[in-house]
Amino acid sequence: MAMSKVTGAGVGLALVFIILKCIYFVTGLHYSNYNLVILTNIICVLIAVGLAMYMARDTNGKLHALGIDRIKAGMRGGAIYAILVSTFDYFYYNNIDKKFFKDKIDARVE
Repeated sequence: MAMSKVTGAGVGLALVFIILKCIYFVTGLHYSNYNLVILTNIICVLIAVGLAMYMARDTNGKLHALGIDRIKAGMRGGAIYAILVSTFDYFYYNNIDKKFFKDKIDARVE
């Protein structure tokens, strides 16, 4: 089954974010600069939507001229990104970084 370019934009940038989040965890930046993780996520989702809109083509291989078709393609790329990243986050916080929320709550209470 061939993957469309629109889907590939969402999948590719989701993998980029997952790899960067793991690097942040290993280096310890995840705790000290959590805003960096949030900024990386926002940048990756914007690039995924933008690339999907840029690469939107019809069945004949021509670029979509209408804005609504490009917006639909952008949302498809963004939806794939959101599903993959949220699935990774679920497993990440349940299996890899179990103490993250406990540390955040303890820091907030003190």
